[in-house]
Amino acid sequence: MRPLLAGFPLDDERLDGFKQGLAEANLSIDDVPILETIPGEPSAGAVVFDRAPEATAILTMSDWQAITILDEAVRRGIGVPGHVSVVGFDGTAEFARTTPPMTTVAQDVIGKGRLAARMVIDNEAPPARSFCR
Repeated sequence: MRPLLAGFPLDDERLDGFKQGLAEANLSIDDVPILETIPGEPSAGAVVFDRAPEATAILTMSDWQAITILDEAVRRGIGVPGHVSVVGFDGTAEFARTTPPMTTVAQDVIGKGRLAARMVIDNEAPPARSFCR
């Protein structure tokens, strides 16, 4: 698996989670196209469908990326979820308003905030991978 060229610090951990999930389905991440885009970039959906037109499932690292892909699928007349499934990541409020409805991996934002506040109050260092459960 090649390292990501840009992105946020936890993106490599999210990608590793995708790798593990694919392995559980006896698939290798090395056989899956990985396209890096800027979250919310309006052209991201077009890039994905232009470079991987045979894709039947698209996993994204943010809801914003997934929304741009959904928008492009609708523009191109590509059925979601009939032809391609799209999965976001974050569980933002925006995902609940998409047409068609979007699937997302929701984060426990309140739990993460409580953990961060407790760590600051107790002057604790973060445990390894504490925010990626």
